[in-house]
Amino acid sequence: MIEVETRIELPAGPFLAAPESVFRKVMETAAVLAETAAKKLQSGPVLNVVSGFLSSRTNARVEQTPEGYLIRLGNPQRYSRILELGGHTGPHIIRPKKPGGVLVFERGGETVFAKLVHHPGSTFPPRPTLRPPLEEAARTLPDRMDKAVRQATT
Repeated sequence: MIEVETRIELPAGPFLAAPESVFRKVMETAAVLAETAAKKLQSGPVLNVVSGFLSSRTNARVEQTPEGYLIRLGNPQRYSRILELGGHTGPHIIRPKKPGGVLVFERGGETVFAKLVHHPGSTFPPRPTLRPPLEEAARTLPDRMDKAVRQATT
């Protein structure tokens, strides 16, 4: 599981005169945009889609704090952390899911059948799909907030 976050402090000036509901709506919109962008990255440009399960589990939420707002974007899948940050898996044994089963895979163009595989481990480069959309949401948020406040107060 991985969760990334960005803190958005409430800006001073005319923003503070706006109703709390305006701030909340803008933050929720930013969270939805970040979530949508993350799912888009997980559906092709950064990761090769196999089942779509990773992107279907990505979620965003907004929390109000004394300093402002916090937008969190996360994914509960076990493998989401190593995809986002990169990392290394150590040597391990791969066994069939069912007792007495057989592993089937291709190697060098040949189909291989095995009762178990001694995997040497793997190194994964970072493939961030959560942080870039969250950073984009935080960067564009002041303009969005300005527009929403102006609409709400006119």
